Amino acid sequence: MPHLSETSPRVRPLVAMLIALAVASAAAGGDLLARHYLGPRREYQAISGWLLAVLAIVQIGLAWLAWRDRLPMPPTVWLRSRWPLLFAGPVVCYLLVAAAGSDRYVRYLFRPALAGWYTAILAAVVLPGVMDHRWMALFRRREMRIAANALCIVLIVGASAELLLRVAAGLRGEQAHISLAVESCRLPPGKQIGGRTVNSLGYLDDEFLATRSTAVLRVAVLGDEAVLVSTAGDDFLTQLERRWPKLDLLNFAVPGTGPREYVATVRRDVMRFDPDLVLAVISIGDDVTTRLSLPGGFDWRTLQLARVGRSWLGDAANAKPNDDLASTAATDREAYLRQAAQRLMVCRTPQDDRLHRRWRDTYDHLTELWQTCRRHNVRLALVLAPSEGQLDPRLRQTLCNRLGWSGDEVDVSLPQRRITAFAREREIAVIDLLPHLRRQGETPFAANGHAWNGRGNRVAAEAIGGWLKAQFPGHLEPAAIATRPIQTRTR
Repeated sequence: MPHLSETSPRVRPLVAMLIALAVASAAAGGDLLARHYLGPRREYQAISGWLLAVLAIVQIGLAWLAWRDRLPMPPTVWLRSRWPLLFAGPVVCYLLVAAAGSDRYVRYLFRPALAGWYTAILAAVVLPGVMDHRWMALFRRREMRIAANALCIVLIVGASAELLLRVAAGLRGEQAHISLAVESCRLPPGKQIGGRTVNSLGYLDDEFLATRSTAVLRVAVLGDEAVLVSTAGDDFLTQLERRWPKLDLLNFAVPGTGPREYVATVRRDVMRFDPDLVLAVISIGDDVTTRLSLPGGFDWRTLQLARVGRSWLGDAANAKPNDDLASTAATDREAYLRQAAQRLMVCRTPQDDRLHRRWRDTYDHLTELWQTCRRHNVRLALVLAPSEGQLDPRLRQTLCNRLGWSGDEVDVSLPQRRITAFAREREIAVIDLLPHLRRQGETPFAANGHAWNGRGNRVAAEAIGGWLKAQFPGHLEPAAIATRPIQTRTR
């Protein structure tokens, strides 16, 4: 058997490529297997790791054959004639994995798919005799090679266009996976919910008018279920507009969202309606402790080209919205207590590393929201909506008993102080509803839920209305008639 130094020099780059590919495959497979067996087990993780291990063995075998045998043509000549296959590999593998489903863990299949693609290409170089078999005659035809090369070039052009669109979206501050999640949470246009009709943009409000009067104060309201759900059928937005005829409230609330999604909503929809103020309702318990699940990187709907195609095709091709507005009331007492305990986590001291990370993320998203509003010369105000455990001492004691906490471990006003301090550094206005709701003798929440009842909505309307009147005295005067100059909110 010849020594490597005796082997044709044209073989050595091929051997080096195969060995490098084998090392990369073995390292990637070992990483996936270690994560699977030593940490939380994810779907597709183990099978991807074992596939990579097998491919690494195959690649070592091909390197051995390339080192042992003299090839009929220089590998560089073959690779130069097949360059579209080399560059199209990542695109083809991405499309194959994306076709497997939108599961976020399907991403693990991309590594073995890519390793298998390049293994097949290099195997054709090391084993050229394989192409001489009769069953490969179709692939040897000139027409087939031309079609394959043309398809690869189309894929490369598409990948380049996708890259350019992503760069442009990044410069605008857009994130496709977050925008897709917001679109999926919106309500179906035209649906009747609580006596109101969802508008064409998927928000529970009348159609938003692009034109406006300077005499009217236009306020864009962001939030989640706390803004959308009212057990009394008379939410605080309606109460505010009924009292102040020159107040035009645009309800951009989307169920299940938080500060991260508020940024995407402001960039995509809010600013084109030229608001004077963005009012973000921060549900203290939910917005810090929980986050909306985002689509994975291999969900084809996150592609910029797919988004452009959906915009051309219209609403029928857009992300499927929520079929109904999920109720914030728990189905039973036990489920309600579990949710309330989760929301009380923000008040615990000291806080663990996970909650510290969530607070950092919350600060980052609120900073991004503030910077977006500032770039458009629009004021931002935060409305802090407390959770049930912050207002009900008996419920708080029940939750502490269930969680094994002592009373000293709960600081009721801690999250409000943290966000207020954060906002003060950036000169962001804060409307803290905790002291207003605490003064009420009865609970402001619906039974076994964190939606505001009639009393909670009334207190919120009074607190927010008082702040608006102090900040914009020229616009807000008590109503003399029950109609509005621009539009009437249907209830």
